[in-house]
Amino acid sequence: MPHEQVALISTAVSATVAPAAYRSVQEVHVDFLLEEEFIVNREFGRRFLTACHPSLDFRTVSVRQVTRSHLCRHGEIDLRVELSAVDACGAAHRLVLLIENKIGASFQPAQAERYGLAGHEEELGHGLTAVTVLVAPARYVARGHGFMCALSYEDIGEWFCPNDSARRDAKIAVLQAAITRSATQGVQKPDTAMTAFRAAYYDHLQHYNARQGTDFSMRLPAVTYVGDTWFEMRSKSLPNWMRFRHMAPTGYVEISFRNTDLGKAEPILRRYVPDDFTLTSTGKYHQHATIRRPISRIVEFDNYEKARQIVETSLAHMERLLRLAVDNRAQLEAGLVPLRRTKGGVPYPIEPALAVPETLPDPSDS
Repeated sequence: MPHEQVALISTAVSATVAPAAYRSVQEVHVDFLLEEEFIVNREFGRRFLTACHPSLDFRTVSVRQVTRSHLCRHGEIDLRVELSAVDACGAAHRLVLLIENKIGASFQPAQAERYGLAGHEEELGHGLTAVTVLVAPARYVARGHGFMCALSYEDIGEWFCPNDSARRDAKIAVLQAAITRSATQGVQKPDTAMTAFRAAYYDHLQHYNARQGTDFSMRLPAVTYVGDTWFEMRSKSLPNWMRFRHMAPTGYVEISFRNTDLGKAEPILRRYVPDDFTLTSTGKYHQHATIRRPISRIVEFDNYEKARQIVETSLAHMERLLRLAVDNRAQLEAGLVPLRRTKGGVPYPIEPALAVPETLPDPSDS
């Protein structure tokens, strides 16, 4: 793999998991770490493979291909690693590791079995010896899994970056944050009702955009876990640090100007706050200046139709905020961008202005 691609992987990890954000480490961050180690650290591949096949003392291992988020007809494989190896007896092997990485999410239905079916097809179609592997914190592995083998974060961290202690320490810190998160949160349980509710909300939003000429976007429907009841949105017409949110169970809609100190931003924002909205600070450290409004709460998520009117009302209020922000974007950016700070107090770099329409289409004109 070209060195520039490896550099991109390293940049992606460091950019998405800065030290201050270790508390929110996600499985994708660990996927990036594993991908890079397989690509650049031959000893990592050898030790990983030997741990999966302890009866074979592999002397040399060459990684031929690494694919993250590999799709096959049995579903998605977190990491597919194709290798060639020679054992202590001089016998050559061609293998493929099908790796499932878990921090806290529970297994999907028949997930280990589907990995097994994918491995069987690898053997039939490519002549590779397939090994399905679970990689997770030791506490998670101890619950049982159904994969051919399992390796813990605690073990694999020792194999990272043997010749670069600073990089090894940084990567181990990510793994440790994942271990801590797993121990603190336990196994996340999918919420069938909330998964269906989010899918219906997403569909509602697409129809609302088409009807009103707005450009709200939110994450695609996917398996949703217990407690995931806030709906965050963005707009292509605004910079990424201006975000919208509908907090369904607490009954608020808002636009947040992220990492913008309210004390300094209030004189600028006050002139734009509608009479039925308030100006406040939000975020774990009260680091976001926010304009919000109370609405009716949604406390039951098992029937979307019962909540449809509340969602429609919330979208209408967020549309008001969107149009206000788009109409006054130049003034808001000029006043707020110099006030934005990282958690360490460092000013954010000035982002280039995007070419966007000065106003959104007015639905009454259509």
